[in-house]
Amino acid sequence: MARSTVNDICTGVKVPTREQMEAFLRMCRREGDAATPYLDAWERVNDSGSGRPRHTRRVREWDPLLLGVHRSIRLPDSEGELPIYVRRDVDDEIRRSLRRGKAGGECFMLLVGDSSVGKTRTAFETLLAEVPNWWLTNPRSHADLEAVAADPGRHTVVWLDEITRVLRNGLTAGIVRALLFADDPVLIVGTMWPGPYRLFRTRPSEDWARDPYENHREVLQLATVVRVDKMPSSDESDRAAVAATTDRRLAKAATSRYGIFRALAAVPALIDHWQNAPDALSQTLVTVAADAARLGAQTPLSLDLLRDAVTGYLTVEERPRATAQAWAVALAYGVTELDGAATMLEPIGSELGVTDSYRVADALVEHIGAARAAAVPPASAWEAYCTHISTDADLFELGVAAEKRMLLQYAERLYRSSDTAESLLALGYLLLRQDRQDEAVASWRGALERELGYLHHLVEDLDAMGWPEIVDELLRFAGVRGEPYVLGQLVDRLDERLQSEQADRLLREAADAGLPGAHVAHVLRHHGPLSVEAEQVLRQAIADGDPSARYLLSRVLTDRGRLDSVEQLWREGIAEGDPEARSRLADLLMRQDREEEIERLWRAGITAREPRAWEQFVDFLREFDRPVEAEQAWRDAADAGFPVSRSVLVQLLVDQRRLSEAEALLRELVNAGEMQAAELAEFLYERDRVDDVEALWRRRLADGHRDAISPLADLLQDQSRTEELERLWRQHIDRLGGVDSLTRLLAAQDRDAEIEPILRQRTTAGDGLARIQLIRRLEGEDRLDAAEQVHREAIAAGREKHMALAMFFKRNGRLEEAEQVFRLAVACGEDSAWWGLVTVVAQRGRIQEAQDLQRHGLNPDGSTALGSTPETETDERNPPHPR
Repeated sequence: MARSTVNDICTGVKVPTREQMEAFLRMCRREGDAATPYLDAWERVNDSGSGRPRHTRRVREWDPLLLGVHRSIRLPDSEGELPIYVRRDVDDEIRRSLRRGKAGGECFMLLVGDSSVGKTRTAFETLLAEVPNWWLTNPRSHADLEAVAADPGRHTVVWLDEITRVLRNGLTAGIVRALLFADDPVLIVGTMWPGPYRLFRTRPSEDWARDPYENHREVLQLATVVRVDKMPSSDESDRAAVAATTDRRLAKAATSRYGIFRALAAVPALIDHWQNAPDALSQTLVTVAADAARLGAQTPLSLDLLRDAVTGYLTVEERPRATAQAWAVALAYGVTELDGAATMLEPIGSELGVTDSYRVADALVEHIGAARAAAVPPASAWEAYCTHISTDADLFELGVAAEKRMLLQYAERLYRSSDTAESLLALGYLLLRQDRQDEAVASWRGALERELGYLHHLVEDLDAMGWPEIVDELLRFAGVRGEPYVLGQLVDRLDERLQSEQADRLLREAADAGLPGAHVAHVLRHHGPLSVEAEQVLRQAIADGDPSARYLLSRVLTDRGRLDSVEQLWREGIAEGDPEARSRLADLLMRQDREEEIERLWRAGITAREPRAWEQFVDFLREFDRPVEAEQAWRDAADAGFPVSRSVLVQLLVDQRRLSEAEALLRELVNAGEMQAAELAEFLYERDRVDDVEALWRRRLADGHRDAISPLADLLQDQSRTEELERLWRQHIDRLGGVDSLTRLLAAQDRDAEIEPILRQRTTAGDGLARIQLIRRLEGEDRLDAAEQVHREAIAAGREKHMALAMFFKRNGRLEEAEQVFRLAVACGEDSAWWGLVTVVAQRGRIQEAQDLQRHGLNPDGSTALGSTPETETDERNPPHPR
């Protein structure tokens, strides 16, 4: 540690970084528990004066029940709200990722598993073990999310339990990236059910399908996913058995067929209570609530909604028995506490002693949702949603659910009631599908008024769908609202269609209207970029604060050979605080070989404490072959507390041929998770140390790093070590791509007879890629009955959508069966099923019916809507109360 840094710490001149404080304590022989009071004091000093977001406290101070951990079953001698924590098999993987995040790596952990399997408890306990003193913030609204993204603070955990709800509240990929790339490490931890995860990760397959979950998918792609199993492994059961000797709750739960973790959350009691309800209304009331929740209603449901919706679920014989007394009995049955841990319906009230609404238990949403996956709620339910749901996010999700089930009249009403940008965007696509172009454009205008960011995707989609006139109209609308880049895009489109006069008139009118950037664009187009008028208008734009004008003027001046003026322009930009000006000036000076001036330029940036000045200065010194000075500059930056990357130091050591030091630092960084092992492997490869590369990958594989499999396989492949390669893929066949790699290896050796048994074994184990490969193989061999059986078994196990079977039938000319399965897929709300149904009906020669289906959709009873409003009634696809 530099003497100046030690002096600053001892004299209190400035607050050290966390790393500097830890290094100082090690020098003073204060480690472990002895260092804790000093580090706590450091954290208090660092956090004083920096406002923490709402709902924030240290990890160890949080009550896990407030973070979403389910209450546990109670026994007479139970101690504490929660049983002893049973370590899960995934704990080590999660904790490794958390440690990488602590060291500065990106860390967004997403635990995916069914309801009540221990995801939230596992997430909390691993955080408690790794970062008990970090700050955990639990954002509950879009404003909370934006606040924490703008200033996450130091050593922060962002808690996103049930991330589906957080996505609905405005979590975007931009917010996640801001957190992952914050100056100080931020750990993001979330949980999610498998159903929504699959839904959000699946991209719509056909051209006409809009993508309602594009943002959700982009968020999830940033996460490291950890699967949490429903049933305990043998190791977890053994650990639970040991803990059960001191906690009888674990002993009781261990005997349940639902698994120990779900039993602790009273899931068996909930399911039994619902299945064995004393009367139809008591059971159907919960079914109504579960239907609404599985279709997208996340907020509590009012009693009025439940009363209005239940009518269509009951038979004509049961409806007269739904008296006021019967309702009181049904509600009392629904709110009965089971095993001291859960109720089927949780009463919610805005005032003391008053119940306004009810929330159904998550475990029942999952269980009833699986039992009723193909049951379309009756018209009474959809009418109740349209009448009583008021939350925009719920209305949008219910609209999506209605549209997927081809209930277009309800989808339209729900989208219009939501009146948000995303709802109006979805409504526009729905209206266009019904040939209502003018209404679609009006809806999209409404969406763009609320969120102009949708314009880019709309333009791409509509261009691909062949609607250039609508694109032009929307671009004009956005341009009038003051988006200069939109005007340029529209001008380019008009020029491409040889409509230059219209483009000129558009820019002139925009300039006359005073739209931002329009006057500049008009002058550049009319007088040319090299004209005196162009320079004048760009200088005025700079004075007016146009952020892009300085760069445009630099291009104009460069093209005119006035480099002195370009230099002066960028120097003025530096003085005015333009964040790009110093880099632009450095590039100009570099092209003129003005080394000394570049050095002075970057040293001035360092003095001004510009964030990237150190990094750019180090790059400059390396560029001019001054590695020793570059290393010293890096170390000065680190001592000054700048967020410098140690990976840069590795390269600086390599530049100086200090290879042993570089390798030692590389290994340290890889072990700490600050660099990828592939970078160490590349370092070794470049020095022809192939044996060391193999040792690296084998050691990492032994330590549980499954990312070592592919590079080790590549190495074995390059060396033609086929037998070892086969053993490797057989040992790790469950890895993504493992089946494909092994079967290609066997096929290359003409061992085709071994491939199908492997594919069947992996298909039985739930490997979706193996199932696809097996089906293709069977179809290629014309073994269609066997291929169909694989599809049906996968659907029965919940591993495949009905769409796959429908497409199989369609592909093989079995159109009647294809139509039946497409209708079932529509009832399940599967993506793109509606388009499959429309096309197969048309293929069967029923053109008018296909057109009616596309324009009007279906009624809840499965009949073609024809623009009518269905009456409330029970239908065969919707059993009144499945027992």
